[in-house]
Amino acid sequence: MEVDRSINVQYNVSSILKAQNNPALSSRFETALGNLTDPTMVTELYFCGSLEKPKRLLQILSEGFTEEDFIHGEFGRGLYFSKYPSKAAQFSVLGKLLEVRVGLGRIETVIRYDRTRKGPSERYDSIIVPGRLFHMGDQGESAMLCQEYVVFNVDQVMPVCLLSYTYVPRTGF
Repeated sequence: MEVDRSINVQYNVSSILKAQNNPALSSRFETALGNLTDPTMVTELYFCGSLEKPKRLLQILSEGFTEEDFIHGEFGRGLYFSKYPSKAAQFSVLGKLLEVRVGLGRIETVIRYDRTRKGPSERYDSIIVPGRLFHMGDQGESAMLCQEYVVFNVDQVMPVCLLSYTYVPRTGF
């Protein structure tokens, strides 16, 4: 888990609900990985989007994502993820975070907003963007903390677990 030093809050995980084995979902994920330009580029990230449809979390955990879960964001219509749970929490229902494995493949860097985007450019499998919380002028670590990955194929994502958490202000700053 990446630490976001820009916030003065400590998150405490109160429960972890692991995804059950779903052979059909696993098969679709493995097939999608095999079709990526770089099938070794797989990582665990946090979903930035349960705020819109919080009732879908348990269904996503057991059955995977559908296009119904796509977010119509500044960088296109897709599934948005962050490596920072604190950033994902800003786009998620309070107290719940969905951790997933994502086949990123070959990643395209995109900096221009394009709400009509429906996929990465040819020969790419996903995109990395400055993020929806990025502000012009952000540099260094503060800019990196806002980055999001966007995938446009639901089969590139495998739910790992649903984290329930509480948060308290950190002291000593």
